[in-house]
Amino acid sequence: STIALEMAKNKLEKLSQDHSLSVSFKYGDARDLDFPDQTFDFVVSHDLIEHLTEKDFLPHLSEVERVLKIGGSYLFWTPSRLLSGTSHGLHLKEYTVQEMVKLIKQKKFKQSWIDARFFKLKLIFEIPQNFLPVVIGYEKIVELFIKFIPQPIKKLFAPPLFFCLTKSDR
Repeated sequence: STIALEMAKNKLEKLSQDHSLSVSFKYGDARDLDFPDQTFDFVVSHDLIEHLTEKDFLPHLSEVERVLKIGGSYLFWTPSRLLSGTSHGLHLKEYTVQEMVKLIKQKKFKQSWIDARFFKLKLIFEIPQNFLPVVIGYEKIVELFIKFIPQPIKKLFAPPLFFCLTKSDR
């Protein structure tokens, strides 16, 4: 949105005191990115996916796949459905890790899941694609009792939806 772009520009101005960062912002549609094929090494989104309908998510992934170079990565974070109730009605679709993994498999990405819940302790784990069934099993167990946990503590248990997708040439 134009509001989010303005906020990002203001934040960048405050953070970039030496003004040597070369950053540009562009308004657009996540389902129809206005960039040539294989333009980027990295694409990043934070708090975007939950504002797309499930129907619009796959076209978005197709566009990211198109604009990424082979070997390029898409890093994204979206809130877990297990933590729902914090969006004030603004989220169109929230996912579980299992749902997200299933959707991503439809595209030419090698996927890994990132657990950064303990970032402040400098503990970040990247779980490769072949170990994602373990994360999904953990998520299914947490889903059984998460409704009994107070909201602030839920974040410690619910696996975040933080993924790194790497474009392969398959």
